[in-house]
Amino acid sequence: MAFPPPPALAYRPAPESAWWVHAAFLQGLLVQMAPRRCGGSGEGVAILRSLAARAGLLTEFDEAAPDLAEDLDLLVLEAGSAMEPATVLAPWQPALVPGAVVLLHGVGSAPPQDAPVRHLPGGHGLAVLATSSDARPATLWALPPTAFEEAVSTSRDWLAAQRLREADAEIAALRRRADGLERALLAARETADAPAEIGAAPSFEPRARTRAGVLGRARTLATHIAQGQVGPLLGGIRARRRVREMLRTSPYFDAAWYAARHPEAADPIDHFLRVGIRERHETSPAFDGAWYLARHPDVAASGFHPLLHYLEHGQAEGRATRARGAAPAAASGADRRLGLHLPGPTLFPVTIGIVAPADLPIEALTQAVAAASTALTQIGQAAPGRILLLGLGEALPPERFAAWPVAVVPPRRTGSPVAGHNRLMAMAFGGGAAVHILLSAEATLHPEALVALLRMVRATGREALVGARRVPAPLGGVAAADALEADWLSGICLAIPRAVHTAIGGLDERFDSAGADLDLCWRAKAAGIARLHCPSALCLDHADRDDADAARVAGVLLATKWGQSEVAAAFARSLRERGLPVPDRAGDAACPAAPDLAIDPARLVRPW
Repeated sequence: MAFPPPPALAYRPAPESAWWVHAAFLQGLLVQMAPRRCGGSGEGVAILRSLAARAGLLTEFDEAAPDLAEDLDLLVLEAGSAMEPATVLAPWQPALVPGAVVLLHGVGSAPPQDAPVRHLPGGHGLAVLATSSDARPATLWALPPTAFEEAVSTSRDWLAAQRLREADAEIAALRRRADGLERALLAARETADAPAEIGAAPSFEPRARTRAGVLGRARTLATHIAQGQVGPLLGGIRARRRVREMLRTSPYFDAAWYAARHPEAADPIDHFLRVGIRERHETSPAFDGAWYLARHPDVAASGFHPLLHYLEHGQAEGRATRARGAAPAAASGADRRLGLHLPGPTLFPVTIGIVAPADLPIEALTQAVAAASTALTQIGQAAPGRILLLGLGEALPPERFAAWPVAVVPPRRTGSPVAGHNRLMAMAFGGGAAVHILLSAEATLHPEALVALLRMVRATGREALVGARRVPAPLGGVAAADALEADWLSGICLAIPRAVHTAIGGLDERFDSAGADLDLCWRAKAAGIARLHCPSALCLDHADRDDADAARVAGVLLATKWGQSEVAAAFARSLRERGLPVPDRAGDAACPAAPDLAIDPARLVRPW
């Protein structure tokens, strides 16, 4: 069993952790062992996750508490040198499979143990314990102590090279940032040292400011000439000529209007270059500079004059402008609820969760993933791992989805679509997502769907459920395709903000699929949380979701839970008449009776 150095990593969690001294051993152990599930606590879990991902392993990492963990074949724990291994391991014993391996970090020397044990020096010490004599990989327990010492030495050499690569990358990023800041500074303030006009800046002494400016420019000129550096001088002259020509031909610089507002300006363009840029003078009735800065705060913070920014960058970027004195069109109530008044992109993290049925063709799944990736790109959120993909059958091949920002989650032995989505939601919010979107594996998002959906989420302060519009039929059980309020939003495409998930929890796993989304919306209504339908977020649904028997089963569960005994009895009779079993949910009524919430069988469809 060899311990070669790991490959270079683009990102290292907990970069100062002592676990990295054992990187080569950890990588070799993961490759040889190929664990199915790894659990535990501390920095070691995050580090093993990054190494497993880099090695292309499908290991599932679970940081649940001991009483919630299960089927672990690799356990990672932090311990002090004075702690007994038996004491540390005791709470985890029920979660370990036979032959599991335990990594105990912070152990200065090899603890006594009946089963095989190995110890790695370096860092805070790492003990490798076997829970039984047949623990795999078998070759690990036959290695001499020198092999582990060599592994630590290899890790230290790799870590030094890795840190050097990270430092180089950080230096390169700082250089790029410095270059950008320098370009912005030169473009915006190339006339900052120009002499000021008398009275232009009341808080300064005009004559002293003029004298200082002239002397400063003279010293700069003398230095350049003495050192033979004519490039900066020529560059400044060319830049000034280019800006002058740009202003002369722009409809947004009205020389006559500017001269009337500044009678001291013998040459309006020259005055603007010397004074107007610094003091952000308005330039024309056709361009409202103050409005432009208010609409685009990043421009205001950059120090650019609004007109120069628009001519140099904003026009190409499609930024909005308006004429001076033009009253802004008041956003209607509907526009504000849709978020159409909100400028700027979606900055908070967004994830999409897809649970694929076992019988879904891989081609249909890749179509849904590709469309979701395109929609994420439109909101600037196509970072790796933003699409969480879980298959309910065999493990999905990660290589089929390598072209998109997908994290393929290993399946568990059993699980319904509802349990799968709850699992993905927990991963998303646990990883820092602000909004998680439930998406059917048989649905295709329009490229601009998330732009509209997330605008509406932002307009609610991320405190409402927001559903997309199903094509060809309206989604959400609303009366019209352009209605905004909805008692029911289908889970085919449903945005759930973190705050809503915290307030009402995830999906009720007593439902297999049908009825879970309706129950979620009813719980939101009971908690005073809005349920909104976004008519401009289009989602093409390819599935035939009519399943009368599944609707009857969901009807029994939903009516029982919400205290509607007569409705539950009616659904149960319908199942018995068809010779089908009735779910035994006696005593499941967990919500107050809600006679105003009518159960429409047409809404009890399978969203996933």
